[in-house]
Amino acid sequence: MKNILLFVFGVLMVVFGTSTYLLYTGQGGSLSDKVSKASTEVVPARLIKKDFSGRIFIVTRGGGSVPLGGVVVSFYSYNNFKGLLPGMYESIAKNVYAHSARFSEEYEKEDALSREYDKVAKRSQSAANKIYKKEKEVAKERKAAYWSIYHSTSSRVFFESLPKPYFTTQTDPDGKFKISLSADGVVVAVACASRLILNNTERYCWFTKMDGSGEVFMNNHNMFGVGSNDSAIPMPELSGECEYRYSCKEQVDIVRAAYAPYFVSSAAGSGKR
Repeated sequence: MKNILLFVFGVLMVVFGTSTYLLYTGQGGSLSDKVSKASTEVVPARLIKKDFSGRIFIVTRGGGSVPLGGVVVSFYSYNNFKGLLPGMYESIAKNVYAHSARFSEEYEKEDALSREYDKVAKRSQSAANKIYKKEKEVAKERKAAYWSIYHSTSSRVFFESLPKPYFTTQTDPDGKFKISLSADGVVVAVACASRLILNNTERYCWFTKMDGSGEVFMNNHNMFGVGSNDSAIPMPELSGECEYRYSCKEQVDIVRAAYAPYFVSSAAGSGKR
């Protein structure tokens, strides 16, 4: 009896061993295939942590440099940043066309009054003075329209429209900043600052592309509106001065042309709805 039990037990062990061998070698099972496939799969590379450093300063008319300390610098993925821009452009384009239409209307009135003044002044100075007074009133309306465009297309509009950033740092007294980020590509460093000069306040904003390959300077040459290659927002910005109507019109025409494609897109989208 004992010998029979030992024989049965031995047979069972052989069967179990054979089935286990077949299972793990794939000769009758799929586990081997799964292990083989898993070993050949490409594991996604982890995001590399890189140092992004830069310096923010203003170059004066005399050629000196003024560092801007205590400026908060925010960071965004460039790919995500680009995705936000079309919606911003379309929203701004509506204001650009509304205010630029008003500007053009007042500009034409002012220009016509100026030509009339030149004709009348040769015959009657008192009549010319009346025209001149009216021309000045129209000039005020033209300037008001200009400033409406200025404020609707300024860097502050873009800055305040951005979502809250995940990562920020601050410039030191020398205007320098440095931050380590896990990024697989280009980031956008966003910063806005101001400087009081006598009774005037100068405002600056940067939306600068960085790839972590070296220190980046943020100054007069790549601030918003200049159109530098490293700016993430290539749109033009109106000048902070508008005394001469001809130069003002040139600037308004440039801004209007830049936003024209987005006004068309916005209008088409409204029509569909």
